[in-house]
Amino acid sequence: MSTTMPRRERRKYTPEFKARVVKQVLEEGKSRSQVAKDLMRSALETWMRQARADVARSGPGC
Repeated sequence: MSTTMPRRERRKYTPEFKARVVKQVLEEGKSRSQVAKDLMRSALETWMRQARADVARSGPGC
């Protein structure tokens, strides 16, 4: 029997967030790849912070 992961809901970004990201490319001269890397770095930091909190909540040896 094959088990599949449930589909995740698509990430939703606010119009303000999208405008800020586009502005970084069009007005501030950042490259698309740099903006994308910055977004990934931010996401990774969030995931790491959440993982640490999950471990702390579960306690040692759990």
